Amino acid sequence: MNEWTICLNGRIREFANALTLIPAESTTREHREESIMSTRDERYQEFWHGFSNYMANRKGPVAPPVVSDLNYVKFPPMLRGFTLCAAFDTRRANRKVELLITGARRGDYALQLLSQRHEIESEVGQTLEWNINLMGEKKVSLWDRGCDVFVGPQSDHYAWYAGKLDLLHRVFAPRAAQITGQ
Repeated sequence: MNEWTICLNGRIREFANALTLIPAESTTREHREESIMSTRDERYQEFWHGFSNYMANRKGPVAPPVVSDLNYVKFPPMLRGFTLCAAFDTRRANRKVELLITGARRGDYALQLLSQRHEIESEVGQTLEWNINLMGEKKVSLWDRGCDVFVGPQSDHYAWYAGKLDLLHRVFAPRAAQITGQ
């Protein structure tokens, strides 16, 4: 027997071979939250799909990301252990791009980059957030606080992300190659 899921006005119910209408007041909070999450995930996926197309249609050092239904996407690695990421936080209206440093020597690599912090931030043109005390991956983030990616023309947000990703690539790729010997 096939089971189906139907979502009408935020009401989700499974049924088998029959359609049953359920009054709004009997819809559980869990089902309403599931519907909201589904809408949010679709919205995120639509944003990143548009951004991936934007990146594919321009010439730049950063390849398009794999589309995600999360609030972030990762790009193909610049070098082994060095990956760029783009993200947003809609609750706080922030967006960011960051360098993720992973792998067995991530701590060493992050400290070597940190020793060049002044030069790096001078090239980037703003202060970066250095999260290198994390147990796992290390992060160097460039934030744009107070900017909701769902307000204003999407092309403006795509251009901001692309420009900042290109900038991080230009600043970090040669340094990463030097410290890893790649």
